[in-house]
Amino acid sequence: MSQVMYAEAEAVARPAFRELLREAAKDRLRERFGEEITALAQLAVDELLKDVQASFEIEAQIQGYTEERRPPRERLREVFAARRARGESRPAQAEKRERRTSGRAKRKR
Repeated sequence: MSQVMYAEAEAVARPAFRELLREAAKDRLRERFGEEITALAQLAVDELLKDVQASFEIEAQIQGYTEERRPPRERLREVFAARRARGESRPAQAEKRERRTSGRAKRKR
C-alpha cells in the first residue's frame, strides 16, 4: 500500500510543482513588464471587441434583410393575383400573343 501512496504523491507533486513554477513566472513577468503586459492585453481585447461589434452589426443587417424579404411563394401569389384582378387568365394572354404574332405574319406577306 505504501508504494501506491508514494506513486500518488509523486503524480500529484509534479503538476503542483509545475503550477508553482508557473505562478512564480507570472509574478516575475508582472514585476518586470507589468505595465506593458497590461497595455498589450488591453490592446488585444479592444481589437477583439471591435471585431465582435462589427460581426454583431453585420448579423443584425442580415437578420433585418431576412425579415424584410418575403418568401418567393408569397410574391408569386401577388403576381398572379394582380393578373386575376385585371381579369386576365393565362389562356387569354396566350391568345393575345397569338393574335399579335399572326397579325405580324400577315403584314409581312
